[in-house]
Amino acid sequence: MGLTLPFDPTSSPQAARMAWAIERYAEGTLTPEQVEATHEFDPGYDVESQLRRFRIFRRPIDEVVSYEPDPVVPRALVRSGRDMALVAVRVGDAPQHRILAMSLAKCPAAGVTTRVATDADGPALRDLERRCAIEAEGVAVHYDRSDDYFAQQRLMAQHQTSVAEYEGRIVGVISDAVHPIRVAGVEYRSTYRFHLRVDPAARGLGIFPALNVANSRFLFAQRPLPVASSFVAAGNEQMDETLGPDQRANRWPTPVECMVLPCRELAGPSHGRATAPADATRIADLLAASHAGEELALDFDEAWVERRLTRSPRDYSWPHVRLSKRAVLGVWDSGLRIVRVAASGTTTTRTASVLDWGFAPGAEAEMEALLRSACSTLATAGVDDLTIFTSPPSRGRSLLADLARAVRICRVSTAGIRPRSPETTGTYVDPVYF
Repeated sequence: MGLTLPFDPTSSPQAARMAWAIERYAEGTLTPEQVEATHEFDPGYDVESQLRRFRIFRRPIDEVVSYEPDPVVPRALVRSGRDMALVAVRVGDAPQHRILAMSLAKCPAAGVTTRVATDADGPALRDLERRCAIEAEGVAVHYDRSDDYFAQQRLMAQHQTSVAEYEGRIVGVISDAVHPIRVAGVEYRSTYRFHLRVDPAARGLGIFPALNVANSRFLFAQRPLPVASSFVAAGNEQMDETLGPDQRANRWPTPVECMVLPCRELAGPSHGRATAPADATRIADLLAASHAGEELALDFDEAWVERRLTRSPRDYSWPHVRLSKRAVLGVWDSGLRIVRVAASGTTTTRTASVLDWGFAPGAEAEMEALLRSACSTLATAGVDDLTIFTSPPSRGRSLLADLARAVRICRVSTAGIRPRSPETTGTYVDPVYF
């Protein structure tokens, strides 16, 4: 290899794996046989995915500067040309200590630091997100999460948000969550990356790689390693660039659709009643009636419903879910405002989300009545739009399309995993992880 290592490769199995990874990156070669001899793959990962990631992220290594021993994820700081980079290796359990994953990421510019976000960062993160537009098909979209930036995170079981700071101010943020999904009948743990923003004034400082490294500690600590899944709006090339090679290579043939329902136009009379814990089984049955068998959906049962509605009661709980005889609808109003800037002008809309919905066969009229009832309540509170997700083959899609003012198309990808047949089974979207 020709590199001097600041550690003894024979001192531990972790050090040996790190030395092997550094050698591969330095030489720029990795063969299927080498991967098979050293790696252990959790579900969703394979030899080809590791080779593809190696080719994409590989950089030449000129010097190994320092080594950070760790029984699970050892790290080494290396120099690559004029840049510094960090090599990380996720090492499996004894006795084999095989490699589960390895990565090489460019370090940020001097003065850039990262840390886990706290509630006190909410105002600064709200301001950052409002200033960072997402460009899609000629429209700049700005999100304003009002005074409660972390509302979405509270609805998640496992998540981490990290911030990057430079010259005393926050210049970037990234959030990752881990949650279960089911694809082709197999359950996986999946990552969901969201709220990624980099201050335009800090571009070129390596903010995104720094954030990526910061959250990799959280992700690499998971076992089994979660697979990456994503939803990317059609035309959002900016977000496409942040996806890993596995995600870009595994886009699904059938998209999902975000239906935008105009609250004032659809407002109707009150329908259904608020739910209570005793309704958990009935709620689960109605969710299953519409979504069982869809790709990404889990089993809807009483335990699933109880976890869903007790995780953050102040945000989403039994009073937020309404039930009729044969339909159910749960609505989450986080105070989100979306500003769209286009050549034709600027529009601002306040948007709420349907988190859970389902109906028994033949109960489309009850589903529509619940939606119109919710729209009436939301319109009174100043909400403009109610969003609800579906996909072209899904039950209820035609009803939602008839009610929608607009339809936003999103592409789905799950790294290393191919769906069974979303073009016939449909795709389930949990808006908590969207």
